[in-house]
Amino acid sequence: MEQAVARRRFWDRFYRVPQECAPAVALGEVRTMARQLRPRPGRRASEVGCGRGSFSASLAALGLVATGYDWSEVGIRAARWSWRDPRVAFEVHDFLGGRAPAGVTDGSVDVLACRVTLQYLDTAFWSAARRRLRPGAGTSAPGARSPRSCCAGRGGERPPGPRPRR
Repeated sequence: MEQAVARRRFWDRFYRVPQECAPAVALGEVRTMARQLRPRPGRRASEVGCGRGSFSASLAALGLVATGYDWSEVGIRAARWSWRDPRVAFEVHDFLGGRAPAGVTDGSVDVLACRVTLQYLDTAFWSAARRRLRPGAGTSAPGARSPRSCCAGRGGERPPGPRPRR
């Protein structure tokens, strides 16, 4: 519980500063994901660590029904303010807390996007994520970066939680 609070505080502080988590969403990145996963309109997508929501909004623009999740209430408020497409929603959720977000059940997700969160997710998350994905569904991490580049502008400060393996 203590680590969950520390993670939320870190990311709330991060999103209070007018900056974007690197890398910014690029059209090429969205096209690459679409080419790899061939998502069909109306299918369900979840983004873990959506921040201000630009990639989740890109998923919705492809016709997917997208939900962006983030640890930070500040980031989620910014996402809700920035993106007002009925196909995209944003929710606060700690994926390291061991429970699924409301409404997410086994086999209910078609696309799972983890752009800049891979280094923060643990093996328990991936075990649960595999169950949540519909058979034949896919995961996408096209913009995955190191924690230092993900948190550009924070002086190399890293959020609490699992560390990347070297």
